[in-house]
Amino acid sequence: GTASADRRLAPARDASDQEQVALIRAHLHRQAKKFSGGDFSDAANLHAEEMAWVADLKAGAEEIDVRYADLASGARIRYTATKPALVSALHSWLMAQAADRERQTPSR
Repeated sequence: GTASADRRLAPARDASDQEQVALIRAHLHRQAKKFSGGDFSDAANLHAEEMAWVADLKAGAEEIDVRYADLASGARIRYTATKPALVSALHSWLMAQAADRERQTPSR
């Protein structure tokens, strides 16, 4: 079967802040272009190269469908794969990214 995983950048705090929405969209659009071309260097830089899922993403890049979409308050990238190893790698990568964002978010 097919499985998909979404990566959502934190939406703009204020959806009417078009400058912030535009920055979010531009960032995710660049990421989607890189990932659809098999460039997972950002993942490798953020997460040690030895992590098996980084290698799986690179090896299976041609089998991952990457789709960018604008949202009212930002943007979304949807990754779709059919091979269980790639689906697992995508989920591991997205969980690691979420953990990174949580560590980088200052406490209120």
